[in-house]
Amino acid sequence: MRPIQSEIRKLTIDEFPAFVNMDTEAYPGMKINTEEEKKKIVSRLEEQNKDNTINFYGAFRDGQLMGIMRMHDFVMQVYETQMPTGGIGSVAVDIVRKKEKVARDLLVFYLDHYYEIGAPMAALFPFRPDFYRKMGFGYGTKMSRYELNPAQFPTGNKAHVRHLTADDRKALFECYQRVARKTHGLIEKGKNDLDRLFIPPTHRLIGVDLDGQIQGYIVYRFQSKKPDNVIHNDMEIIEIIYENKTAFLELMAFLHSQADQIHDIIFDSQEEDFHHLFFDPRNPTENLFHEVYHESNTQGVGVMYRILNTRRWFAMLRDHNFNQQNIQVKFNITDTFLPQNNGSVIAHFRDGLASVAEDNYDVEVSMDVSDFSSLAMGCVQFESLLLFGRATISDDAYLSQVQKLFLTHKKPICTTAF
Repeated sequence: MRPIQSEIRKLTIDEFPAFVNMDTEAYPGMKINTEEEKKKIVSRLEEQNKDNTINFYGAFRDGQLMGIMRMHDFVMQVYETQMPTGGIGSVAVDIVRKKEKVARDLLVFYLDHYYEIGAPMAALFPFRPDFYRKMGFGYGTKMSRYELNPAQFPTGNKAHVRHLTADDRKALFECYQRVARKTHGLIEKGKNDLDRLFIPPTHRLIGVDLDGQIQGYIVYRFQSKKPDNVIHNDMEIIEIIYENKTAFLELMAFLHSQADQIHDIIFDSQEEDFHHLFFDPRNPTENLFHEVYHESNTQGVGVMYRILNTRRWFAMLRDHNFNQQNIQVKFNITDTFLPQNNGSVIAHFRDGLASVAEDNYDVEVSMDVSDFSSLAMGCVQFESLLLFGRATISDDAYLSQVQKLFLTHKKPICTTAF
Protein backbone atom coordinates (compact mmCIF):
# COMPACT_ATOMS: atom_id res chain seq x y z
CA MET A 1 0.00 0.00 0.00
CA ARG A 2 1.14 3.52 -0.77
CA PRO A 3 1.58 5.88 2.22
CA ILE A 4 -1.56 7.83 3.11
CA GLN A 5 -2.45 10.23 5.93
CA SER A 6 -5.37 8.19 7.28
CA GLU A 7 -5.66 4.83 8.96
CA ILE A 8 -8.20 2.91 6.87
CA ARG A 9 -9.82 -0.22 8.26
CA LYS A 10 -13.04 -2.21 8.18
CA LEU A 11 -15.78 -0.85 10.40
CA THR A 12 -17.27 -2.88 13.21
CA ILE A 13 -21.04 -3.26 13.50
CA ASP A 14 -20.96 -0.85 16.45
CA GLU A 15 -19.61 1.81 14.07
CA PHE A 16 -22.40 1.44 11.50
CA PRO A 17 -24.54 4.23 13.06
CA ALA A 18 -21.60 6.63 12.57
CA PHE A 19 -21.32 5.39 8.96
CA VAL A 20 -25.01 6.16 8.35
CA ASN A 21 -24.79 9.59 10.00
CA MET A 22 -21.86 10.58 7.78
CA ASP A 23 -23.46 9.10 4.65
CA THR A 24 -26.78 10.90 5.11
CA GLU A 25 -25.09 14.20 5.94
CA ALA A 26 -22.90 13.97 2.83
CA TYR A 27 -25.89 13.15 0.62
CA PRO A 28 -28.86 15.16 1.97
CA GLY A 29 -30.79 14.31 -1.19
CA MET A 30 -31.39 10.87 0.35
CA LYS A 31 -33.83 12.67 2.69
CA ILE A 32 -32.94 10.43 5.62
CA ASN A 33 -33.42 12.67 8.66
CA THR A 34 -35.12 10.86 11.55
CA GLU A 35 -33.46 8.43 13.92
CA GLU A 36 -36.02 5.79 12.96
CA GLU A 37 -35.05 6.08 9.27
CA LYS A 38 -31.37 5.86 10.15
CA LYS A 39 -31.93 2.77 12.30
CA LYS A 40 -33.57 1.04 9.32
CA ILE A 41 -30.49 1.75 7.20
CA VAL A 42 -28.20 0.47 9.95
CA SER A 43 -30.20 -2.78 10.01
CA ARG A 44 -29.85 -3.04 6.25
CA LEU A 45 -26.07 -2.55 6.50
CA GLU A 46 -25.84 -5.22 9.18
CA GLU A 47 -27.61 -7.61 6.81
CA GLN A 48 -25.34 -6.64 3.91
CA ASN A 49 -22.32 -7.14 6.16
CA LYS A 50 -23.12 -10.87 6.22
CA ASP A 51 -22.25 -10.95 2.51
CA ASN A 52 -18.48 -11.35 2.36
CA THR A 53 -18.37 -9.55 -1.01
CA ILE A 54 -19.44 -6.24 0.60
CA ASN A 55 -17.19 -4.48 3.10
CA PHE A 56 -17.55 -1.16 4.93
CA TYR A 57 -14.45 0.92 5.61
CA GLY A 58 -13.64 4.06 7.54
CA ALA A 59 -10.77 6.54 7.34
CA PHE A 60 -9.51 7.56 10.78
CA ARG A 61 -7.13 10.29 11.95
CA ASP A 62 -6.19 10.49 15.60
CA GLY A 63 -8.88 7.93 16.29
CA GLN A 64 -11.64 10.03 14.77
CA LEU A 65 -13.77 8.83 11.85
CA MET A 66 -13.13 11.22 8.95
CA GLY A 67 -14.50 9.38 5.91
CA ILE A 68 -16.30 6.24 4.79
CA MET A 69 -16.74 3.96 1.79
CA ARG A 70 -18.35 0.67 0.83
CA MET A 71 -16.30 -1.76 -1.30
CA HIS A 72 -17.75 -4.52 -3.50
CA ASP A 73 -16.00 -7.64 -4.79
CA PHE A 74 -17.77 -7.86 -8.14
CA VAL A 75 -17.54 -10.25 -11.07
CA MET A 76 -18.21 -8.38 -14.31
CA GLN A 77 -18.70 -9.86 -17.75
CA VAL A 78 -16.01 -8.30 -19.97
CA TYR A 79 -16.71 -9.57 -23.48
CA GLU A 80 -16.60 -13.38 -23.01
CA THR A 81 -14.68 -13.32 -19.72
CA GLN A 82 -15.91 -13.14 -16.13
CA MET A 83 -13.51 -10.61 -14.65
CA PRO A 84 -12.96 -9.73 -10.95
CA THR A 85 -13.82 -6.05 -10.56
CA GLY A 86 -13.65 -3.73 -7.58
CA GLY A 87 -16.69 -1.57 -6.93
CA ILE A 88 -17.00 1.38 -4.54
CA GLY A 89 -19.94 3.34 -3.18
CA SER A 90 -21.02 5.62 -0.32
CA VAL A 91 -17.78 7.60 -0.47
CA ALA A 92 -18.31 10.39 2.05
CA VAL A 93 -16.18 12.71 4.16
CA ASP A 94 -17.05 14.44 7.42
CA ILE A 95 -18.39 17.83 6.36
CA VAL A 96 -15.83 19.67 8.50
CA ARG A 97 -12.97 17.60 7.08
CA LYS A 98 -13.53 18.48 3.42
CA LYS A 99 -10.47 19.47 1.34
CA GLU A 100 -8.12 17.58 3.68
CA LYS A 101 -7.44 14.71 1.22
CA VAL A 102 -9.55 12.19 3.13
CA ALA A 103 -11.39 11.14 -0.04
CA ARG A 104 -8.04 10.77 -1.81
CA ASP A 105 -6.83 8.43 0.95
CA LEU A 106 -9.98 6.32 0.56
CA LEU A 107 -9.55 6.07 -3.21
CA VAL A 108 -5.85 5.22 -2.94
CA PHE A 109 -6.69 2.42 -0.50
CA TYR A 110 -9.50 1.15 -2.72
CA LEU A 111 -7.44 1.04 -5.92
CA ASP A 112 -4.35 -0.41 -4.24
CA HIS A 113 -6.45 -3.10 -2.54
CA TYR A 114 -7.99 -4.38 -5.76
CA TYR A 115 -4.69 -4.11 -7.65
CA GLU A 116 -2.98 -6.22 -4.99
CA ILE A 117 -5.64 -8.95 -4.95
CA GLY A 118 -5.41 -9.24 -8.75
CA ALA A 119 -8.60 -7.55 -9.98
CA PRO A 120 -7.78 -6.01 -13.38
CA MET A 121 -10.67 -3.51 -13.26
CA ALA A 122 -12.62 -1.15 -11.03
CA ALA A 123 -15.99 0.53 -11.52
CA LEU A 124 -18.11 3.18 -9.81
CA PHE A 125 -20.97 5.62 -10.12
CA PRO A 126 -19.55 9.14 -9.70
CA PHE A 127 -20.95 11.87 -7.50
CA ARG A 128 -18.83 14.10 -9.77
CA PRO A 129 -17.49 12.63 -13.03
CA ASP A 130 -14.57 15.09 -13.24
CA PHE A 131 -13.35 14.14 -9.74
CA TYR A 132 -13.05 10.48 -10.69
CA ARG A 133 -11.72 11.10 -14.19
CA LYS A 134 -8.71 12.77 -12.59
CA MET A 135 -8.21 9.48 -10.75
CA GLY A 136 -8.15 7.47 -13.98
CA PHE A 137 -11.78 6.45 -14.42
CA GLY A 138 -13.21 6.63 -17.94
CA TYR A 139 -16.79 7.15 -19.03
CA GLY A 140 -18.99 4.14 -19.69
CA THR A 141 -22.11 3.83 -21.81
CA LYS A 142 -24.50 6.77 -21.53
CA MET A 143 -28.01 6.20 -20.19
CA SER A 144 -31.05 7.50 -22.07
CA ARG A 145 -34.32 8.31 -20.33
CA TYR A 146 -37.51 8.02 -22.37
CA GLU A 147 -40.92 9.26 -21.25
CA LEU A 148 -43.58 7.82 -23.53
CA ASN A 149 -47.26 7.04 -23.51
CA PRO A 150 -47.74 3.26 -23.21
CA ALA A 151 -49.49 3.24 -26.60
CA GLN A 152 -46.11 3.95 -28.24
CA PHE A 153 -44.78 0.57 -27.11
CA PRO A 154 -45.44 -2.27 -29.57
CA THR A 155 -48.52 -4.37 -28.99
CA GLY A 156 -48.52 -8.14 -29.24
CA ASN A 157 -48.81 -11.39 -27.32
CA LYS A 158 -48.24 -11.32 -23.55
CA ALA A 159 -49.70 -14.70 -22.69
CA HIS A 160 -46.63 -15.72 -20.67
CA VAL A 161 -46.44 -12.58 -18.52
CA ARG A 162 -47.27 -13.07 -14.84
CA HIS A 163 -46.68 -11.44 -11.48
CA LEU A 164 -43.50 -12.41 -9.66
CA THR A 165 -43.20 -12.85 -5.91
CA ALA A 166 -40.43 -13.71 -3.49
CA ASP A 167 -41.12 -17.36 -4.33
CA ASP A 168 -39.70 -16.63 -7.81
CA ARG A 169 -36.43 -15.29 -6.43
CA LYS A 170 -34.37 -18.30 -7.52
CA ALA A 171 -35.85 -18.36 -11.05
CA LEU A 172 -35.33 -14.60 -11.40
CA PHE A 173 -31.72 -14.93 -10.21
CA GLU A 174 -31.06 -17.71 -12.72
CA CYS A 175 -32.55 -15.60 -15.53
CA TYR A 176 -30.30 -12.67 -14.69
CA GLN A 177 -27.21 -14.86 -14.43
CA ARG A 178 -27.86 -16.41 -17.84
CA VAL A 179 -28.20 -12.96 -19.38
CA ALA A 180 -25.16 -11.64 -17.50
CA ARG A 181 -22.87 -14.35 -18.85
CA LYS A 182 -23.52 -13.29 -22.42
CA THR A 183 -23.82 -9.51 -21.96
CA HIS A 184 -20.72 -7.33 -21.98
CA GLY A 185 -20.63 -5.17 -18.85
CA LEU A 186 -23.25 -6.86 -16.68
CA ILE A 187 -22.24 -7.53 -13.07
CA GLU A 188 -23.24 -10.78 -11.41
CA LYS A 189 -25.97 -10.36 -8.80
CA GLY A 190 -25.65 -11.49 -5.23
CA LYS A 191 -28.27 -12.13 -2.56
CA ASN A 192 -28.41 -8.47 -1.51
CA ASP A 193 -28.97 -7.33 -5.10
CA LEU A 194 -32.05 -9.58 -5.28
CA ASP A 195 -33.28 -8.37 -1.90
CA ARG A 196 -33.18 -4.79 -3.16
CA LEU A 197 -35.64 -5.74 -5.91
CA PHE A 198 -38.19 -7.29 -3.55
CA ILE A 199 -37.85 -5.30 -0.33
CA PRO A 200 -39.18 -1.82 -1.25
CA PRO A 201 -42.98 -1.90 -0.82
CA THR A 202 -43.36 0.29 -3.92
CA HIS A 203 -41.59 -2.23 -6.18
CA ARG A 204 -43.65 -4.57 -8.35
CA LEU A 205 -42.30 -7.35 -10.54
CA ILE A 206 -43.65 -9.14 -13.58
CA GLY A 207 -41.89 -11.78 -15.64
CA VAL A 208 -42.17 -13.87 -18.78
CA ASP A 209 -42.58 -17.53 -17.82
CA LEU A 210 -41.62 -19.70 -20.79
CA ASP A 211 -40.89 -23.43 -20.75
CA GLY A 212 -40.75 -23.44 -16.97
CA GLN A 213 -38.18 -20.62 -16.83
CA ILE A 214 -38.34 -16.90 -16.17
CA GLN A 215 -36.82 -15.60 -19.41
CA GLY A 216 -37.33 -11.90 -18.80
CA TYR A 217 -38.64 -9.57 -16.13
CA ILE A 218 -39.47 -5.96 -15.31
CA VAL A 219 -39.20 -4.26 -11.92
CA TYR A 220 -41.37 -1.15 -11.80
CA ARG A 221 -43.14 1.30 -9.52
CA PHE A 222 -45.94 3.82 -9.88
CA GLN A 223 -45.53 7.52 -9.25
CA SER A 224 -48.11 10.26 -9.19
CA LYS A 225 -48.25 12.56 -12.21
CA LYS A 226 -50.23 15.15 -10.25
CA PRO A 227 -50.41 15.06 -6.44
CA ASP A 228 -54.07 16.08 -6.44
CA ASN A 229 -55.15 13.53 -9.07
CA VAL A 230 -55.25 9.93 -7.85
CA ILE A 231 -55.84 8.44 -11.31
CA HIS A 232 -53.08 10.35 -13.12
CA ASN A 233 -49.97 8.16 -12.70
CA ASP A 234 -46.74 7.26 -14.42
CA MET A 235 -44.93 3.90 -14.40
CA GLU A 236 -41.18 4.00 -13.78
CA ILE A 237 -39.11 1.01 -14.92
CA ILE A 238 -36.47 0.19 -12.30
CA GLU A 239 -34.89 -2.74 -14.13
CA ILE A 240 -35.57 -4.77 -17.24
CA ILE A 241 -33.82 -8.00 -18.20
CA TYR A 242 -34.59 -10.29 -21.14
CA GLU A 243 -32.70 -13.15 -22.71
CA ASN A 244 -34.40 -13.45 -26.08
CA LYS A 245 -36.66 -11.68 -28.56
CA THR A 246 -39.82 -13.48 -27.43
CA ALA A 247 -39.38 -12.37 -23.81
CA PHE A 248 -38.56 -8.81 -24.85
CA LEU A 249 -41.62 -8.44 -27.07
CA GLU A 250 -43.94 -9.87 -24.42
CA LEU A 251 -42.57 -7.36 -21.91
CA MET A 252 -43.13 -4.56 -24.41
CA ALA A 253 -46.70 -5.79 -24.99
CA PHE A 254 -47.26 -5.66 -21.22
CA LEU A 255 -46.17 -2.01 -21.20
CA HIS A 256 -48.40 -1.23 -24.20
CA SER A 257 -51.40 -2.68 -22.38
CA GLN A 258 -51.11 -0.08 -19.59
CA ALA A 259 -52.37 2.73 -21.86
CA ASP A 260 -55.82 2.97 -20.26
CA GLN A 261 -54.52 3.95 -16.81
CA ILE A 262 -50.89 5.04 -17.13
CA HIS A 263 -50.02 8.47 -18.50
CA ASP A 264 -46.31 7.95 -19.27
CA ILE A 265 -43.81 5.15 -18.90
CA ILE A 266 -40.39 6.32 -17.71
CA PHE A 267 -37.88 3.96 -19.25
CA ASP A 268 -34.10 4.14 -18.87
CA SER A 269 -32.03 2.32 -21.48
CA GLN A 270 -28.40 1.98 -22.54
CA GLU A 271 -29.48 0.55 -25.91
CA GLU A 272 -28.37 3.11 -28.50
CA ASP A 273 -31.01 2.01 -31.03
CA PHE A 274 -33.92 1.98 -28.60
CA HIS A 275 -35.79 4.88 -30.27
CA HIS A 276 -36.31 2.69 -33.36
CA LEU A 277 -38.74 0.58 -31.31
CA PHE A 278 -41.35 3.34 -31.20
CA PHE A 279 -43.65 4.66 -33.90
CA ASP A 280 -43.26 8.10 -32.28
CA PRO A 281 -40.26 8.40 -29.91
CA ARG A 282 -40.85 12.05 -28.93
CA ASN A 283 -41.02 12.81 -25.23
CA PRO A 284 -43.66 15.18 -23.74
CA THR A 285 -41.49 18.31 -23.78
CA GLU A 286 -42.19 19.15 -27.44
CA ASN A 287 -38.70 20.69 -27.53
CA LEU A 288 -37.04 21.34 -30.88
CA PHE A 289 -33.38 22.12 -31.49
CA HIS A 290 -31.03 22.54 -34.46
CA GLU A 291 -33.90 23.52 -36.74
CA VAL A 292 -36.26 20.53 -36.58
CA TYR A 293 -34.83 17.86 -34.31
CA HIS A 294 -37.46 16.60 -31.88
CA GLU A 295 -36.37 15.80 -28.35
CA SER A 296 -36.84 12.06 -27.82
CA ASN A 297 -34.90 11.41 -24.63
CA THR A 298 -32.50 12.90 -22.13
CA GLN A 299 -29.04 11.41 -21.61
CA GLY A 300 -26.53 11.23 -18.82
CA VAL A 301 -23.10 9.85 -18.00
CA GLY A 302 -23.02 7.42 -15.10
CA VAL A 303 -21.00 4.25 -14.61
CA MET A 304 -17.24 4.75 -15.01
CA TYR A 305 -14.59 2.07 -15.59
CA ARG A 306 -10.92 1.89 -14.73
CA ILE A 307 -8.26 -0.59 -15.74
CA LEU A 308 -6.02 -1.26 -12.75
CA ASN A 309 -3.54 -3.61 -14.36
CA THR A 310 -3.20 -3.36 -18.14
CA ARG A 311 -1.02 -6.47 -18.44
CA ARG A 312 -3.42 -8.58 -16.41
CA TRP A 313 -6.42 -7.18 -18.35
CA PHE A 314 -4.96 -8.40 -21.66
CA ALA A 315 -3.89 -11.71 -20.10
CA MET A 316 -7.39 -12.43 -18.81
CA LEU A 317 -8.84 -11.69 -22.27
CA ARG A 318 -6.57 -14.20 -23.99
CA ASP A 319 -9.63 -15.94 -25.51
CA HIS A 320 -11.28 -12.73 -26.72
CA ASN A 321 -10.99 -12.02 -30.43
CA PHE A 322 -9.98 -8.41 -31.08
CA ASN A 323 -11.66 -8.42 -34.50
CA GLN A 324 -9.21 -10.69 -36.33
CA GLN A 325 -6.46 -8.06 -36.32
CA ASN A 326 -2.78 -8.89 -36.85
CA ILE A 327 -0.71 -6.13 -35.31
CA GLN A 328 1.82 -5.49 -32.53
CA VAL A 329 1.04 -2.43 -30.42
CA LYS A 330 2.95 -0.67 -27.68
CA PHE A 331 0.39 0.97 -25.38
CA ASN A 332 1.89 3.88 -23.44
CA ILE A 333 -0.51 4.39 -20.53
CA THR A 334 -0.26 7.45 -18.31
CA ASP A 335 -1.53 6.53 -14.85
CA THR A 336 -0.47 9.12 -12.29
CA PHE A 337 -2.93 8.00 -9.58
CA LEU A 338 -1.96 4.31 -9.64
CA PRO A 339 1.81 4.25 -10.33
CA GLN A 340 1.85 0.43 -10.43
CA ASN A 341 -0.09 0.66 -13.72
CA ASN A 342 1.83 3.58 -15.20
CA GLY A 343 4.01 2.80 -18.20
CA SER A 344 4.05 0.75 -21.39
CA VAL A 345 2.57 -2.62 -22.29
CA ILE A 346 3.26 -4.39 -25.59
CA ALA A 347 0.44 -6.55 -26.93
CA HIS A 348 0.79 -8.86 -29.93
CA PHE A 349 -2.45 -9.60 -31.77
CA ARG A 350 -2.52 -12.73 -33.95
CA ASP A 351 -5.77 -13.36 -35.80
CA GLY A 352 -7.38 -11.20 -33.12
CA LEU A 353 -5.97 -13.07 -30.10
CA ALA A 354 -3.83 -10.99 -27.76
CA SER A 355 -0.72 -11.88 -25.80
CA VAL A 356 1.53 -9.63 -23.72
CA ALA A 357 5.11 -9.40 -25.00
CA GLU A 358 8.34 -7.76 -23.87
CA ASP A 359 9.56 -6.39 -27.20
CA ASN A 360 8.83 -5.93 -30.91
CA TYR A 361 5.99 -3.65 -31.95
CA ASP A 362 4.69 -2.04 -35.13
CA VAL A 363 3.20 1.11 -33.66
CA GLU A 364 2.89 3.06 -30.41
CA VAL A 365 -0.32 4.56 -29.10
CA SER A 366 -0.36 6.83 -26.06
CA MET A 367 -3.20 8.03 -23.81
CA ASP A 368 -4.34 8.52 -20.24
CA VAL A 369 -5.63 5.45 -18.39
CA SER A 370 -9.11 7.02 -18.19
CA ASP A 371 -9.38 7.12 -21.98
CA PHE A 372 -7.78 3.71 -22.39
CA SER A 373 -10.32 2.25 -19.97
CA SER A 374 -13.22 3.64 -22.03
CA LEU A 375 -11.56 2.46 -25.26
CA ALA A 376 -10.83 -1.03 -23.96
CA MET A 377 -14.44 -1.49 -22.82
CA GLY A 378 -15.74 -0.40 -26.23
CA CYS A 379 -17.30 2.84 -24.94
CA VAL A 380 -15.42 5.16 -27.32
CA GLN A 381 -13.67 4.75 -30.66
CA PHE A 382 -9.93 5.28 -31.03
CA GLU A 383 -10.45 7.69 -33.93
CA SER A 384 -12.58 9.86 -31.64
CA LEU A 385 -9.85 9.97 -29.01
CA LEU A 386 -7.38 11.04 -31.70
CA LEU A 387 -9.72 13.77 -32.92
CA PHE A 388 -10.28 15.06 -29.38
CA GLY A 389 -6.55 15.18 -28.68
CA ARG A 390 -6.93 12.50 -26.02
CA ALA A 391 -4.64 9.97 -27.76
CA THR A 392 -1.70 9.87 -30.18
CA ILE A 393 -0.40 7.27 -32.63
CA SER A 394 3.18 7.03 -33.90
CA ASP A 395 2.29 5.92 -37.44
CA ASP A 396 -1.02 6.73 -39.15
CA ALA A 397 -0.55 3.74 -41.45
CA TYR A 398 -1.75 1.54 -38.56
CA LEU A 399 -4.70 3.75 -37.60
CA SER A 400 -7.35 1.56 -39.20
CA GLN A 401 -6.09 -1.58 -37.46
CA VAL A 402 -5.89 0.05 -34.02
CA GLN A 403 -9.39 1.44 -34.58
CA LYS A 404 -10.76 -2.03 -35.31
CA LEU A 405 -9.16 -3.69 -32.28
CA PHE A 406 -11.68 -2.33 -29.80
CA LEU A 407 -14.81 -2.06 -31.91
CA THR A 408 -17.70 -3.98 -30.37
CA HIS A 409 -21.19 -4.55 -31.71
CA LYS A 410 -22.63 -3.44 -28.34
CA LYS A 411 -21.30 -1.12 -25.67
CA PRO A 412 -21.25 -2.44 -22.08
CA ILE A 413 -24.51 -2.50 -20.13
CA CYS A 414 -24.73 -1.97 -16.37
CA THR A 415 -27.94 -2.45 -14.38
CA THR A 416 -26.35 -2.88 -10.93
CA ALA A 417 -26.71 0.04 -8.53
CA PHE A 418 -23.93 0.36 -5.97
